[in-house]
Amino acid sequence: MSMIVRPYTDEDLAAIVRIHTANGLPPNCLPACCKRDAAGNPIYAPLFFMKKILADGDRICLASFLKLTSEAFLFVDHEYADPERRWLALQKLTAATLSEAAKKGVEDVTAWVPPALNRPFGERLIALGATKSPWDSYSFLLE
Repeated sequence: MSMIVRPYTDEDLAAIVRIHTANGLPPNCLPACCKRDAAGNPIYAPLFFMKKILADGDRICLASFLKLTSEAFLFVDHEYADPERRWLALQKLTAATLSEAAKKGVEDVTAWVPPALNRPFGERLIALGATKSPWDSYSFLLE
């Protein structure tokens, strides 16, 4: 048998759910594009722009989905005002930024914080409503 990579189809859903369940992953780790609505129809998830399946013969062995996401970059003039005023400014800017992102269809915004700033700034992000991911992050830098 030979391995082939092909586009995902709705008929692959049962195999993806089987693989997900067999790996012991929690239900919230199954992406929206792998779920069905109350009527049994696949959920349309436009942020998933690429879905690939690797099959060996008739068996689906792996799947890879890519979802558009958003990375936050913040630039702070630490000479501006006092820390309390900067905190108010950060709250206002964050609220406006997240509101506009949601209106544009973005489902999540991620901030990668340098380790040296994690303790002080991570606490601020949590106070703004962010959650710290329990997952380690790895990136592929494409050229």
